[in-house]
Amino acid sequence: MRRMLRRLAELSFYEWLLLPQCVVASIGLACALRFTSLNRLAGLTARYASSSRGRHLPLFHRQCRLDRLLWLASKAASVLHGDGCCLLRSLLFFWLLHARRKPAHLLLGVSKQADRLQGHAWVESAGLVMGHDSLYNLYTPVLRF
Repeated sequence: MRRMLRRLAELSFYEWLLLPQCVVASIGLACALRFTSLNRLAGLTARYASSSRGRHLPLFHRQCRLDRLLWLASKAASVLHGDGCCLLRSLLFFWLLHARRKPAHLLLGVSKQADRLQGHAWVESAGLVMGHDSLYNLYTPVLRF
């Protein structure tokens, strides 16, 4: 908790403005996932973020480095959805990358470990996994958006 508070205290002015926008977007994406397919949601997200109106949202996202945007997306998704929020974090970051007109793909993978089927989501851009997510090595990609 202390480390988290310290990290929040180190946020820049623009990051403080971005964090609540990402939390609201996380809520919206979570609700949208209940009513539509992931395929459709990923397509709508990419198209809207690439549009002339959508590329400006969230406000001030261009003032932050990509690694900080990934951190903000991760924190925004975990605020409401706990630790198992890789899909929402990846959707948020996918949206932010498309708003910056960077090529991005949302990937879903599965892994069978100890007789359990597990899933994971991550984002790739230009063939590179975005972030320091080392879990993707354990998963076989099955869907790419």
